[in-house]
Parts: sequence; structure tokens; C-alpha cells
Amino acid sequence: MKQREEMLALNERSMLQVVSTGHKTKDKHEIDKMTLTMVYMHKYTPPLIPPRGEVNAADAFDIGSFDEEDTKGIKLTDSDQELYKNFNLTISERLELHSESGNNKPELIFMDQIEDISSDFVVYKIEQCIQIRVNDGTRDGRILLTNSVSDV
Repeated sequence: MKQREEMLALNERSMLQVVSTGHKTKDKHEIDKMTLTMVYMHKYTPPLIPPRGEVNAADAFDIGSFDEEDTKGIKLTDSDQELYKNFNLTISERLELHSESGNNKPELIFMDQIEDISSDFVVYKIEQCIQIRVNDGTRDGRILLTNSVSDV
């Protein structure tokens, strides 16, 4: 058994030497084919086999897939929600702008409509604001985001 392992190690070293010296292979795809062949011949197990069927929320976070279609079967429990209560990063496909009166529907601004976000604060009515320039096809405009807290 030990002889076989030594031969495999010697074979791998010589294969790597051929790759690193560039005598036979220079193409990245050929190197990938050789690596896959080595994996196949040594019967290495893959590092991760994704589960079939429903995936819990923690697994979906590890996988990094939050597409709507991929997350339809995921049900967040109270313990899942507890994990994210102090998580202060939100990445969304849109902004919902609610008027101060609260009577109207929110205005939706999609991320592909945003042209520029100011890197510095802009002063508007004695408040520091973040300025976002948008172009939604019908108008060019700007949106000012403030840190105002309403008394509603």
C-alpha cells in the first residue's frame, strides 16, 4: 500500500513539474482536464454536495443564493430571525420611498435606475444628506436621503 501511495505522489509531482516547466502543457484548460482526471482516478470525494429538496435559512446564507426562485421553499423560524437581528446590512433591488403623510403608495426606485450616489454629504435645509441621482426613463432627478426621525 505504501509503495502505491509513493508512486501516486511521484506521479503527481511529475505531472506538476510538467505543468510548471511548461514542456507539454501551456493551456489552462489542459491543466484543468489533467486536474479533473487526477480527481477522477483517485476517486476524491467532492468538498460539498448540495442537499436536495428544502434548504434551511442558514444553508442558503452559506451558499450565498438569495434569488427569489431559489429561496421559495425556505421558511425562517424565530431562531433564524434572532441570528439576523443585529445584522445592519441590507442589499435590495429597490428603494421604497414613503411620503411623510403616509397616505400615498411608496415610490419605487430600482437599483438599475440609480446613476450616481454622492461620496460626500450634501447639505439641504441645514441637514446632511446623501444625494442619489436617478434616471428612470421618464425623468432625471435626485433624491436626498436624510436621517430625520418623524414624530408620527
